[in-house]
Amino acid sequence: MSNPADLNVVPQPDTNKDYFNFKATGLKIDQTYAIKFQWVYSDGTVSDWSPGKFVTTNTESVPSAPTATVTGGAGFIKVELPTFPSNALRVDVRIAGGTFGSGTVVAESFTSAGVKTIAALGAASPGNAYVVTLLTVTPSKINGDPTSATTVYVTDPSAALVVTAPQDPFAPVVKAGLASVIVEWSGKKSDGTDLTVTGFSGAKVHIGTSSGFTPSADNWVHTLNFANGSNRVSIGVGSVIDKTAGTTLQYGTAYYVKLVAVNASGTTSSPVSASNNPVTVARLPASEIDAGILRADAYIQAGADGGQRAVLSGSTSPFIIYGTDGTTKLLEFLTSGTTGTLAIKGSGTFSGDISAASGTFTGNVTTSGNISASNGLFSVNNGILTALSGTIGGWTINSTQLRSSAADGANRSYISFNPATPKIALITGATFASGVPSGGTEAITIDPVSGIVGPNVTIAGNTGPGFSFSPNGTAVIRGTIYADGGIFSGTVQRSSGSNSITLDGTSFRAVGSSASVTIGYDGTVRSLETNNGVVGNNASFRVESPDYASYIGSSGLYMHQNSIFGSSEFDFYQYIWNNTLNYAVTGGGIAWTNYYITAGVSTYTTARITTAVSGGNHDFRPLGLSPDGGQWTGPRLYYGSSTTSSAINAELSGGYGGSSQNGDFYFSTA
Repeated sequence: MSNPADLNVVPQPDTNKDYFNFKATGLKIDQTYAIKFQWVYSDGTVSDWSPGKFVTTNTESVPSAPTATVTGGAGFIKVELPTFPSNALRVDVRIAGGTFGSGTVVAESFTSAGVKTIAALGAASPGNAYVVTLLTVTPSKINGDPTSATTVYVTDPSAALVVTAPQDPFAPVVKAGLASVIVEWSGKKSDGTDLTVTGFSGAKVHIGTSSGFTPSADNWVHTLNFANGSNRVSIGVGSVIDKTAGTTLQYGTAYYVKLVAVNASGTTSSPVSASNNPVTVARLPASEIDAGILRADAYIQAGADGGQRAVLSGSTSPFIIYGTDGTTKLLEFLTSGTTGTLAIKGSGTFSGDISAASGTFTGNVTTSGNISASNGLFSVNNGILTALSGTIGGWTINSTQLRSSAADGANRSYISFNPATPKIALITGATFASGVPSGGTEAITIDPVSGIVGPNVTIAGNTGPGFSFSPNGTAVIRGTIYADGGIFSGTVQRSSGSNSITLDGTSFRAVGSSASVTIGYDGTVRSLETNNGVVGNNASFRVESPDYASYIGSSGLYMHQNSIFGSSEFDFYQYIWNNTLNYAVTGGGIAWTNYYITAGVSTYTTARITTAVSGGNHDFRPLGLSPDGGQWTGPRLYYGSSTTSSAINAELSGGYGGSSQNGDFYFSTA
């Protein structure tokens, strides 16, 4: 079956070809990849591989410095990024000075245009100096050019602040929420007027179990800090309300709430009790569950306190699952602003994708999707897995290689991938102990220097790889090549000493030390003998049987008969020598059918007219066969001293057979 036209290198003129479009993803930038195609036929067989094509991916350019505005303030540095750069993963803000160090650590990052306010330690005017630069990071983690360094000064927000005495707050309102105590405050002074900002830093919420409890650091549960505006907080069941005793907010207990204002110097006002103290937290009634939706102001807990339970809340730890000891967090989801962190202790199975910017997996991870981590102990990105140690599906990983496993014992085989060499090796004869191999022989190896190399074999005393395919295109095979079809477009050569056999695009040639033979694609067969000479056994075309042998050499014809029917061996030569066609025999004589050459006839000539000399030797020129199988001779000129017809007739007929076999005679009267 021939290849479809789409796989041919030379474009074909047909217009109904089925083209296809393949997109390879996950490639690295500025890398060269080799691509080949193979046709799969409907019966399951495949075609030859197409010629290789090298494709180099684009080089990602280094982005230019972003445009930003940086200013310093009282206790902060403000960075404004009006436009987010194109082809950017993020824009990093680096600050040098103070607690930020030398400026090598990223203080903040932009993922879109906007404003970032970064807290910084200030000082009295002119303030602490900080040097700020920004740079763009591409999706492939290439850092762009940084902006010019900008020096800003951060002052101490409290250095010039005149702190006034704290003001008694307006009485808060407390009420029972769903599994919580809800505290609301107007942000005003006790007389309902606005607070003086210089005398207000916050309003601390304290909870106790009696009306006369004294507010302290132990029973402080929250701080309201919105002056002259509405404040609201929910203190949920399970929240600690006495740090020393470890007491937590519970159902069915009456609680009292007091509010204490504090200024920037830490001075506190007189405590103010909530207007409707005390309040009791009731358990969730069934009427609060509406169409399968459960709502709570603080948290929802499934399971008893101190034991295995799950807690869902609106705090910075919105979901926690505790173990049977009541303290171990098997699963915890933490939030911070717009980001979240999931921590799992133990093992789990995931059927989707897992992605993380950073983190550590301390147990086994099984997933049918993708797992990725930009700063973890392992990473998987579009099928790429890196690890310093461990096993994956029977494959063992260490710091230098990835290898397949085998049962403990001797004479085991395994595969080794060594990225440092780099080399892929199929190793046989190894001994495995506790899953670790030792010894063994590299039977087949693949590396960029030697290519593909097979095990050593010895053929005709020559030892070397049974096969090898080098990157420069050289193929060596010590053994037999079988092929049911296909086309070989290179050169095949076999050499042994000075002898060689070559098959290429011009002919098939066998070259020895004394002769050579060439079979051309034009149908010619040429045998060339190195040395000059008559018929020999070197350069020749031979036909042989057990009893006979005939061959044509460079100078003539040779025939041989073995000893058969009681006769001796016989050789016949017909060759050209010294401008003469010569006949030679060994072990016998030359016989023409019905015509024998006698001892008196010793010359065979190619002259057109031969002579018959009276009383002397007679040369002859065979002309052909007579109708009865005899040999015709050519015309001859007779001359001599015989004077009678009987004597002349005897001379003409003698040694030639019957006179009817003679040709024309010419007589001279001289």
